[in-house]
Amino acid sequence: MDILTFGIDDRALLDGDSHSKRWNQRTGAYVNRLDVIVEMKNRRKIYEKHLSENVRIIPIYVPYPFLYSFIAYRKALELHKKDPYNLVTTEEPFRTGFAGWLFKRKTGVPLSVEYHNDTFYNDTWLNERPISHRIYIILGKMALAVADSIRCVNKKHSIELRKLCNNDRGKLIEIIPVPTEFYNYEKHSQKAKEIRREILKSTDGIIILFVGRLVPSKKVDELIKIFAEIRNIYLDTHLVIVGDGLERKKLIKLTEELGNERIIFKGYIPEDEVLSYFGASDIFINPAHIEAYGKVFIEAMSAGKPVICTNGSGAVEDGLCVNNLNSFVVSPGNLSELRSALIRLIEDKELRKSFGNNGCKMVEQKFHYEDSLKKMKDFWKKTIELQKREYKYANK
Repeated sequence: MDILTFGIDDRALLDGDSHSKRWNQRTGAYVNRLDVIVEMKNRRKIYEKHLSENVRIIPIYVPYPFLYSFIAYRKALELHKKDPYNLVTTEEPFRTGFAGWLFKRKTGVPLSVEYHNDTFYNDTWLNERPISHRIYIILGKMALAVADSIRCVNKKHSIELRKLCNNDRGKLIEIIPVPTEFYNYEKHSQKAKEIRREILKSTDGIIILFVGRLVPSKKVDELIKIFAEIRNIYLDTHLVIVGDGLERKKLIKLTEELGNERIIFKGYIPEDEVLSYFGASDIFINPAHIEAYGKVFIEAMSAGKPVICTNGSGAVEDGLCVNNLNSFVVSPGNLSELRSALIRLIEDKELRKSFGNNGCKMVEQKFHYEDSLKKMKDFWKKTIELQKREYKYANK
C-alpha cells in the first residue's frame, strides 16, 4: 500500500521522541510507502524528514488554520502526480478531512477518515469556539459522506457515525484502539523520582495528577474546586496539572481566587516525559463529562496508578475503567461523588495499590501496540478492496 496522510501533528518533525514519530515509523513496516503532510506555522522551518526508508514527513507552511485544507490538497496533488497513492487517510474529519474530501473528488483515491474525539454531538466543544467549530462540523460531515471508511475508538462513536452517514451500511466503520506507549520502569522511574522530590521535597506526600488539554470540556475547574475544599485537611497533598490550552489563564485565575497552595501548573510537557509524571503520581483523575476514550487512562494504569473518571468516558464503556476494581467512576458534574472518590483514595494506601495493580494487569491484557498496527493494516486493505468493488459495480 502507498499511503498519504493529511495531518496537523508536527511532532514527528521534532528531534525528541513522540507518539506521532513512533506510530509513523512503526506503520512503515506494514506499508510500501507512507507520506504524511503536516502543517507548520514557521516558514523558516520547512524541511522534510525521513523517519525511515519508506516513511516521510512533509511539512507545509500554513499562515492561517483554515488555509490548511487547500494548501495540503495542492501539495498532495503534486506528490500524487509524481508517484500515485492508493489510499488517503486523515487525522480527523475537519481540516484534514476536508483536504481528503478535495483530494478524493479530484483523484478518486479511496479515503479513510479517523475520528478520535467527541465533537459532533458535544455542545461544550461547539461553544468553545462557536463560529469556527460549527464550520468544522459542516466540513466534517462532508468528509464523512464521501469517505470509504472511518476509524473510531469506541462503540458510541460508531453509532453516532452511522447516524451522520445516514445509516449507510456499505460504509466501513470500525473500532480500533489508539496505540499507546506504556510506562517503563527502567526508562521512566528515575525521572519520576526527580519529579516527586521537586514537588514534595521528599518522597512522602500524595500527588494528584491531571494530564490533558486545558479546555472547557475537560472540566479542570471542577477538579480545582474540589482540591481547594480538601487541601487544608490533607496537608501533604499536591495537585499537578500537566497540559496547555485556551483555558489556562482562566484556571490559574481560579486558583488565585481560591488560594493556589499546592496547585501546580506544569504546562506542556513533551510526550517522552509525560509517562514519568504518571510514575511520580499517586492518583490520576480526569473529571471530563465526555471523553472519547482517553489514552491517559491507559498510561496511568500502565504506571500502576488508580484512576478517577466519569461514566461519560469511552474507557468506561469499553470496560477499561471498572468501578471499584481499578477506578472510581462517578457521575459527570457530581462534585460530591468526585470529592468522596478522591478522599477515599487519599486516605487508603492499600486501595490505591489494589486499584493500581488491577489496572496495570488490565492494560497489559487489552492493549498491544503491534496488534493495533496490524488491525490498521487490515482496515486499510479492506478500504481499498471495498472501493474497488464499488467501482466495478458502478461500471457494469
